Amino acid sequence: MNVSPPRLASWLLARRLSVEWRDFVLGDLEEEFTVRHAAAPLASWWWYWRQTIRCLARPPRAGSHSSSIYSSGPQGDSIVRTLAADFRYAVRVLFRAPSFAVAVIREGMTPTAIGIVIGAVAALASARVMQRLVFGVSPSDPLTLAAVAGTLAIVAVMASLVPAYRASRLDPRDIF
Repeated sequence: MNVSPPRLASWLLARRLSVEWRDFVLGDLEEEFTVRHAAAPLASWWWYWRQTIRCLARPPRAGSHSSSIYSSGPQGDSIVRTLAADFRYAVRVLFRAPSFAVAVIREGMTPTAIGIVIGAVAALASARVMQRLVFGVSPSDPLTLAAVAGTLAIVAVMASLVPAYRASRLDPRDIF
């Protein structure tokens, strides 16, 4: 079941918030509304309207966030909270253009997949040499090989998200 916040409240927020804050605030409110709606539908509706009224009364100002990466964010947030919010925003933007994001991530994952396969074959081929270097685990332990391959794949996906996010923000008319 696809749940969406009250349309009128979202429309009012979209009209009132600056362009700089619109996607960020609406995305976070919609995400939180979906989580709250699963537990208590009526309470989530009231919560969304309270947040809307708060934003209408005192919206974030354009240019109010800090330009220095080491200083506090808009409401005194730490750098970690600000980066986490930026990451959530990047993921939401990428999900809005899934075919493009998949193409960029696939381009980053192809060499990784080839490297994981070559590395697994090399690890299995050199198992006799590695027998003397590893303790407490077999050099051809499938769980260990899968954990290493999974970790490398996760790191590669995370590394591919940044270029995909940056590329999704470009206007194609400016490139060509």
